[in-house]
Amino acid sequence: MNTHLKRIAKRVLHSHRKTRIEFTRKIKGCNVFKGTAYYLDNYVILMKNANDDHTIDDVFKVVWDSNMNTRPGGDPIPPQEDFIMKVHAQERSRERSILADEIYETILFGIPMDMSNPKVTKIKYFKDDIAVLVAWEDTGVIITEMSLSPTRRKGFIDQIPLLFEDLRNVGLKWGGLTVFDVTTYLYMLADRKLNPIIHQANDCFVHGLHKFNDEQLDQITPAIKVVSVLQKSHEVYDYNTVDGEVHRGEVHAGHMYECSLFAPPLTSKQKKVLEKWGLSLKKAEQGEIPTFTFKPIAKDKPVPNVEAYLFDMSQFSGNAHEWFFSKTSCKLTEL
Repeated sequence: MNTHLKRIAKRVLHSHRKTRIEFTRKIKGCNVFKGTAYYLDNYVILMKNANDDHTIDDVFKVVWDSNMNTRPGGDPIPPQEDFIMKVHAQERSRERSILADEIYETILFGIPMDMSNPKVTKIKYFKDDIAVLVAWEDTGVIITEMSLSPTRRKGFIDQIPLLFEDLRNVGLKWGGLTVFDVTTYLYMLADRKLNPIIHQANDCFVHGLHKFNDEQLDQITPAIKVVSVLQKSHEVYDYNTVDGEVHRGEVHAGHMYECSLFAPPLTSKQKKVLEKWGLSLKKAEQGEIPTFTFKPIAKDKPVPNVEAYLFDMSQFSGNAHEWFFSKTSCKLTEL
């Protein structure tokens, strides 16, 4: 790998905005052998192994979009009007304000990544902040799409109730999610007088408020109250399954956002739902110190055992990449 490509690979690998991709290396009988790659700013880096803790030495190839794509087998990409789009994908494209021309342009000029299995040939195309999954069949193309950069549209936050619909379908009886503007919060954090108080409250939150006795809580409560008031000015959205949307502030395209999920201990199925929505539990489960989250857990919540999880929302996306193989459920109108 030359110096220029190595510099690109380092930038992708070290960026918190990169998107992790699992692609199909090869299919042997009924077995699918997966590979790992990362996407950022129209570059994909392919990794030698499937570990999560990658270094630059694990990169074996850098790919970018340069030519017009062809369909599997080498035939030209069909005209836009020939594509068949499933109902689920139509709904998601409307909700995420992804235009038909953007979808088609991504298929024509995006970076193609093989997602096939023994039953169907699937290609996912990446371009700018859009990913489009195409199942190539004799009858046409079935498409689903997602935005890789949720804050490109101010309405990205409106998908949170849909997330909770999916969580309720796998048994979550109560939960709440609060979204914070990290960019504005970091400006406030620069205040030297506030910094020690914020870190004191942060340390308490990391250990879990439920682990402190009443005397200890009395000692740390002043710091938590101060930070909670400050935090309120950076809180842009508050939702729970009891009251629905409680608080809403202005969302700025291009800002960084984090969210806190308050819920009973999550089941494996509920964790899978969160992962599909781009909220990885990796940070919470590894015990890393949250960037900021001090919202106290009230004792009168609908359930007694409440856990708090912190998520980076840079990968948050409406659950548009869930799709079905049934042709009867995929036949639609125009793209």
